[in-house]
Amino acid sequence: MRAGSLRQTIGIKSPTPTKNDLGETLNTWTSFATAWSEAKPISSSKRFVSNHLKTEVNFQFRIRFIDGITHQMKVFYNGREFDIDSVLNVGERNEELIILASEVM
Repeated sequence: MRAGSLRQTIGIKSPTPTKNDLGETLNTWTSFATAWSEAKPISSSKRFVSNHLKTEVNFQFRIRFIDGITHQMKVFYNGREFDIDSVLNVGERNEELIILASEVM
């Protein structure tokens, strides 16, 4: 992995269940890690859902290996929030991760 291509900082947050004033359980997002990444948009699509146009943008984030990142977490990048779709351990060598994530607007 060439460190020079890791130019963007991303935040990775995990869900933490908390209770509100009514006793309902809600997820709040707690910081899990911050990493330098190479962020690349890989596709986008538009579709109608319940008579509303939804745009989805898919990104690939390449980072150095961090243990414990799962698809239940979120990536925060440039003020935007991305749902993690999958986490790939490149070559299963625990050196590099590719995070595929989507942003629904």
